Amino acid sequence: MLSKPQKAATIDSYIEAAGFTYSNFTRLRTLCPNPSSVRCTIHWRDTISKIREAIGLKYCPTGEQTFDRSLVFAAAYDEPVRRLLKDRDVREQLLAQPTIYLEIRDSFTSYGPGVPRGTDELYMQSIPPKKEIFFLLYFVG
Repeated sequence: MLSKPQKAATIDSYIEAAGFTYSNFTRLRTLCPNPSSVRCTIHWRDTISKIREAIGLKYCPTGEQTFDRSLVFAAAYDEPVRRLLKDRDVREQLLAQPTIYLEIRDSFTSYGPGVPRGTDELYMQSIPPKKEIFFLLYFVG
């Protein structure tokens, strides 16, 4: 599915304001070879994911009950992601992250047209920054 990143990762932090509250997010983004063009998202099951399921969005079960009760993943072509999530160490690392949002997305949206074919962006966002950033460095490294 994905190979090691070709370039250094970009780590940044931003604040989203909503009324009288705000949330501080940390993002880590890197380009990775992705010749099969797999796109997916992996995140914690929450109220929004339950609403999405109620209106018809299908999440892909992994067959691992602990993982499926806690985290969800969505992918148009889910077999490569299922293979990745069969790895117990990867599942445990994902479950250890309290606020992870991980996505493999089209690199054109963030990096423009100069990115080689078959290369996409591995994008990770979290609220408390430290633990998840170290996880992603482990995951891609």
